[in-house]
Amino acid sequence: MALGAITVNDKTVTGNKRVNRGTGYLTSGANYSADGEAVTAATFGLSVLEDLDLSIAGTDTVGVVLRYDAATSKILGYECDVDVAGTNQPMTELAGNHDGSTYLFNWKATGH
Repeated sequence: MALGAITVNDKTVTGNKRVNRGTGYLTSGANYSADGEAVTAATFGLSVLEDLDLSIAGTDTVGVVLRYDAATSKILGYECDVDVAGTNQPMTELAGNHDGSTYLFNWKATGH
């Protein structure tokens, strides 16, 4: 329900594109939305968001993967099922109200 703090650390221009980089936290508390955290171009200091690359940066996020869904403009979090030892389990989306407030990630946003 609430994306955590987003920090813009670097702004560059490449050709006719702006490329901004920074860090962020998946949520501000135990309030992850089951269908992802909504973002806009302005979240990353842009007017138009064309591409968003995400990578986990913190040590509290072992087994967590983030991806940006451009169709819904949301960041989704996935984790391995650690309860099933020794078997190949698919990653599942984080449950609603999951606490992602310690899930630090790096981001690179490209657009205008």
